[in-house]
Amino acid sequence: MMCVVFVVASVHVEIVGAAMVHSAVTKEMDTMAIINTTDLKGKSQAELLVIITAMQEAANKPKSLSCKVTEKGGLSVYGLGRFPVTLYRGQWERLLGEVDMIKAFIEANKALLSVKE
Repeated sequence: MMCVVFVVASVHVEIVGAAMVHSAVTKEMDTMAIINTTDLKGKSQAELLVIITAMQEAANKPKSLSCKVTEKGGLSVYGLGRFPVTLYRGQWERLLGEVDMIKAFIEANKALLSVKE
């Protein structure tokens, strides 16, 4: 099995002789993709750089939020981080009722709070 690894900027591309294409985001938010080598045979370095650039842009694109009702009746919000944020309806209603207080707290503690996109 042939294995080639490229590292360009924050994009880590691993090319292996695998049948399926898979991509995932690592903890460091670098993009790792496993690509079938037959898809890349005959491609020039410039074409490979275009593929890597497209992957990098996709990794830097903000994720959209989505919602799902869990088996136990909770509401999970996906897209904020690695794991969903799950609360029951009453908890969401209570939290959303305090939006102004939370915004004021964030503003007052802006210097102490970290920002993660």
